[in-house]
Amino acid sequence: MAAKASARKLRAAEVQAGVLQLRKAGLPFSKIGEQLGISRAHACKVAKRALVEFHVNAAADAADLLALSVARLDHLLTTLWPKATAGNLGAVDRVLAIEQRRARLLGLEAPSKIAPVDPSGGQEYKGRGLSELLALGGLGALRDAYQAEKPNDATQEKPHAAD
Repeated sequence: MAAKASARKLRAAEVQAGVLQLRKAGLPFSKIGEQLGISRAHACKVAKRALVEFHVNAAADAADLLALSVARLDHLLTTLWPKATAGNLGAVDRVLAIEQRRARLLGLEAPSKIAPVDPSGGQEYKGRGLSELLALGGLGALRDAYQAEKPNDATQEKPHAAD
């Protein structure tokens, strides 16, 4: 009975490998089924099951890698902490860098807000959106809008000779 189970597992592994290889090559499930002697539905089911398994394993691997990285940072922090608290400024810098890295890894930092601004960086950008420009007439309208928003040479400040 154990031999039958082993043979079934071996056949299932072979089918899964074949399905994934043929799917990676771009074949539709109907052709995969024909080549492997299984139904289209079974080929599809095997591929979906393999992808789910892959994602589960990848998520577990990522969690393990995160835990390992945090453990490494903890070890480094433990080693540097006495030097940092004794006043070694280099160790203080390293401790702060470790804490910053740890906060990023664990998602403890607040997200940065990024807002579009004009080229000077001083004011919020209030230009036209691409869809609006395309609705106005495509690239010609885009060029015209750019020219209209570009400052004239006469209105720009000229650098002083002393600069």
